[in-house]
Amino acid sequence: MSPNTFDEMVQDGRMPRPRRLSDRRKAWDVRSLDAAIDALPVDGEAPTIDDTWNDIDAAQAAAAR
Repeated sequence: MSPNTFDEMVQDGRMPRPRRLSDRRKAWDVRSLDAAIDALPVDGEAPTIDDTWNDIDAAQAAAAR
């Protein structure tokens, strides 16, 4: 997957948002990435709707305020 595709998937909630290590450095939790990939539809199967990451991101944004 290209970096641009991954960034798009983070933006639309299919992949989790990164953790901030410093002002310029980010990191992704491998367990969160595994869970997000497991939630992606399997080729040939009907997709399931799961907005788990949107819920988590909303909670984190609210806590940061």
